[in-house]
Amino acid sequence: MKKLKIAGLLVSAGNSSRMNDFKPLLEINGKPMIKHVIDNLQSVGVNQILVITGKKADILEPYLDRLGIPHICNKDYQHTQMFVSALLGFNYFADKADAVFFQPADIPLVRKYSLLKMIETLQQKQCTYVQPYYKQKKGHPVLISQRCFNSILTHDGENGLRGALEKESGLAVKLELPDRGMVMDADTPADFSEVCRIAANREIPDETECIDILQWHKCSAPLIDHCIAVKNITESLVKLLNQRRYNLNLRLAVAGALLHDIEKGKQEHDIKGEQFIRSLGFAQVAEIVGAHFELPEVSQTRIDENSLVYFADKIIKESKRVTIESRFLDKLESYKGQKDIYNVIINRMNTALEVQKMILDACQINADSILTL
Repeated sequence: MKKLKIAGLLVSAGNSSRMNDFKPLLEINGKPMIKHVIDNLQSVGVNQILVITGKKADILEPYLDRLGIPHICNKDYQHTQMFVSALLGFNYFADKADAVFFQPADIPLVRKYSLLKMIETLQQKQCTYVQPYYKQKKGHPVLISQRCFNSILTHDGENGLRGALEKESGLAVKLELPDRGMVMDADTPADFSEVCRIAANREIPDETECIDILQWHKCSAPLIDHCIAVKNITESLVKLLNQRRYNLNLRLAVAGALLHDIEKGKQEHDIKGEQFIRSLGFAQVAEIVGAHFELPEVSQTRIDENSLVYFADKIIKESKRVTIESRFLDKLESYKGQKDIYNVIINRMNTALEVQKMILDACQINADSILTL
């Protein structure tokens, strides 16, 4: 299948009136907002990027020049709608791209996996455009096929770009994604503050995003309840251990606990789960997911996020706290006539008991206490 030439069209011509500041160059984690958007697109191979400027073009355009990013100024930005800026961009890309990511420049937190999924969808479905959604709310960017360019360039402007795309909606794809970054713009100081808060630790998904991912991946309600129960114990243990001068990453442990069983029900679900979470860009979390069934030796003799999630999973049956012995009882009964498998299960149980002792000794609690922690 031919690889699509995909471009990025960023609109940054508005007044930023509700922000009371010039949004594109506001810094998030020490980097201008528009640079976050550009870097994100480039990370998925979008190397043709055009920015439509307007207000304070004299400040923004020299910055874009330093980045090597072309730009066109909508000089009448104060008296025109965003659609006029969009027309400038689509006219520029008319014979240069097979598809265009169209995005306002004040939406900097879109996940890389969302962009990749949109590209995959456009390629496979051969649709007119891909409209992403987060919890049934329209998000950005929209990935627009060249098949729509003529409708856009000949549109009379009614209802803006949305009005032009409505002509092509019959072959469009609505794509639900677990990415709230798609609907998080920075229109106001409060919005910008929330964007900065979320951006502070993007390599590890927070609880909200983990639950979104589980639901998007069509995990069952009982499975999600199990993951939440494992998370609750993991969280309690991390807090207790950190009070005793351990330096454990609570956010990482919580994310690993919530996502550890995401591929439950599949053969080698730990390996498949690790691969899936890694594909979303969460390498540290993926390591925990891959370790929750067969704990690596290095984590059997030290307390880390891997060993804590592994242990927490071993004392949760469905969504209830149980002893390790009772957790393994059913399997031991099922395989007591098959010596090789039975011995493997015994070894796994003994490993879990050794890890339990290591963790409980460090917490200075007993096995009964863990059931009510």
